[in-house]
Amino acid sequence: GTVVLEDNTVTLSNKTIASPTLTGTTTAAAISGSGTLEVAGNAYFGSALNVSGTLYVSSSTPPRGSLAAVMTRAATAGSDPLEVLRLEVPDTVTAGVNTTIGMGPKLSFYTPNSSEPGGSFEGAYIAAEKENTGDARDDMSLTLATCPQSGTVTERMRINSDGNVGI
Repeated sequence: GTVVLEDNTVTLSNKTIASPTLTGTTTAAAISGSGTLEVAGNAYFGSALNVSGTLYVSSSTPPRGSLAAVMTRAATAGSDPLEVLRLEVPDTVTAGVNTTIGMGPKLSFYTPNSSEPGGSFEGAYIAAEKENTGDARDDMSLTLATCPQSGTVTERMRINSDGNVGI
């Protein structure tokens, strides 16, 4: 492999590092390995982050027995909920393109199934969906969907922007 250092930039090509620590801004076409990758600061993974094993996104010590953990430190004051995870669908790509009814972030739950391509299928989801067309920040619903035996994922409950619950 190759290691190149010029102008405070490290370029690695076909090189293995057991436990790299990256500080500051790091740009890489791909990072793979079997040790620990620690990113001190912000991390941006452009197209995908594939993890085989355990993923910890944390500002403190990760919990044991968990395959994934997203954590933050407890607030020292105040009683408001802390934002720990943000699912966001920004509308910044094309000017003049409005979001439509039903758009919004979705948290999907997949379950193992060896007869499905990829070995799993979507068994349920929770989604925040726009109730109107346009770029207004209001009128969002929260929907929950589940999948019956040999069925398809179907919305089962909706809490609309007025607080009304439909089942």
